[in-house]
Order: sequence, then C-alpha cells, then structure tokens
Amino acid sequence: MKTIHSIGSPQQAASARLPLIGLVLTLVAATVGAQTFTTLDYPDGFNTQAYGINERDDIVGRWDDAAGTTHGFLLRDGVFTAIDYPDAVFTMSIDINNRGEIVGRYLDQNYVSHGYLFAKGKYTTVDFPGAPDTRIRGIDDLGRITGNYRTTDVDEQGFLLDRKGFHTITYSGSTTTDTWDIDVLGRMVGDYSSPDGVVHGYKLVKGAFTTIDYPDATVGSSVRSINILGAMVGVWAGDDYFEHGFLLTPGGLVPIDIPGTLETSPQRITTRGVIVGVFTDANGNYHGFVRTPARDEDK
Repeated sequence: MKTIHSIGSPQQAASARLPLIGLVLTLVAATVGAQTFTTLDYPDGFNTQAYGINERDDIVGRWDDAAGTTHGFLLRDGVFTAIDYPDAVFTMSIDINNRGEIVGRYLDQNYVSHGYLFAKGKYTTVDFPGAPDTRIRGIDDLGRITGNYRTTDVDEQGFLLDRKGFHTITYSGSTTTDTWDIDVLGRMVGDYSSPDGVVHGYKLVKGAFTTIDYPDATVGSSVRSINILGAMVGVWAGDDYFEHGFLLTPGGLVPIDIPGTLETSPQRITTRGVIVGVFTDANGNYHGFVRTPARDEDK
C-alpha cells in the first residue's frame, strides 16, 4: 500500500510516494453493561448535530435556524454559542482541541467549500493549495489538522496539515480517501473507497494502513475518531444504507445504536470514553448526542 505525502500543490503531491504496509483488522464483539445517551438540541434550533468534543467536555457541531440556514455551535458549561464564519452562507464546526481551537467548514457567497480555524477569537481560512473544495475533519492538541480536498467532483483525497505544510493522504488503489482524525501520537483514522464502491475504514500509523471493516458492513465502514488510548469510533452501513455506530477498543467491538432511532453516527471519543455524535429520530430529524460509557467498558 502507498500514501502520498506532499507540501504544496496537488501536482507536487503526485510526485512524492512512500511505500506502506497494508493490514486487515479482524473485529471481535465485546459485551459491556448499560450505556447512557443524552440528547443535545440547540435552543429553538433544528437538526442539531454534534461532531467534536475535547477533554473539558466542550462540544462543537452544527444546527439549523427556522429559515434553514446552518450555523456552527460551541457548547461549554451548558451554554450554547453560535459560530458563524463572517459573510458565509453556511457554517459548521466539526472539532475542538484542548486549547479551545475550533475547526470546521463554511460556504462562501458563491457556495464554495472552505475549511476554517477559529482560535483566540480570530477566523482563518484553511484551504488545500489549488483545490476548489476543502473540508476539515479534525484537529489535535498540537494544532495538526486533518480533512479532505477535491480537485474534481469525484477526486477526493485526504490531507494532513502540520508545521511543515500540507500532506496528501491516499490509500493506494482507492478511488477516494478521507482523513477524519489524528491523535497526539500521530495516528490517523478515516476511510477510503475501493473500485467496487465499498467504503472501508482505516488506521494509519507510521506509514502503515490497517483496514477496519465492521463485520456486517456491506455498503461501507468509516473510522471517525481515535483517542490517546487507541479506542476508535466509527459508522457502518449494511444493505439498507442506514448508518450504525461502533466502538472498537482493545477489549473488542461494541455496537452503538440508540434505541428507537433510524440512524446512530458516533463522531468523536475522549480519553474517558465519552462519545458525541448524531442520531436520526423516527421522523427523520437530526439530534446531537453524548454517550457516557458503561463502567465495565474499555476506554
């Protein structure tokens, strides 16, 4: 397997290739006690979705107002605060690190997608050089940012932004690659699409990809987050295309589905095992959630 690490333009990215080792991880189910879910809804808003959480339990995500406009939010100490990139027609917040730095995505007046960093009260646009579409997925405590960019409607590649610049992340032989998260040890997780259209989750450690597929995932799997203890959360879909969640720890695989919902999509996990995400209710409306782990659950 190979990945591409580059600094600069997509053309420069295509010239730097590093060999990788490809592995496939076999998942084994684990049994745990009761898990607790708490619903998150922005006051007087609609379709609240939680995407990021830090160790202080600050939570970020998105919500829609009565006019259908999407805004980002920060939930801190029980108080919601709207986040809107200046002059944007759409804003969502997707992750927050322990320094309080928030990353997300916005659409400008021409509906072009950009990434952004919100730190110390200042917004900064984060765009992959030369790409018309950039989508940020995560940020770690070292300020490293992950995401994806597109050069065409179908050419999606993952990226890492660190102090040295932008680096493209590509799973060799895939049609698309997305990089969702990175921890302070440099381990990255995400997903890639194989030529048959199936989406696979992955973990990338020191240049080596490990494929992570949920056993019942005929349509696809995606790993969305990894914590410092190595626990990962993600989503999978079977023949009905509905999303379900999973937690993968050293103790095994734990399904995550909120009872009575159509879909459950975990997005981020803390060191203590607290998980945030999105669920779809029986009427098709979105809500954020916080999942508190069972006492006997590996973190």
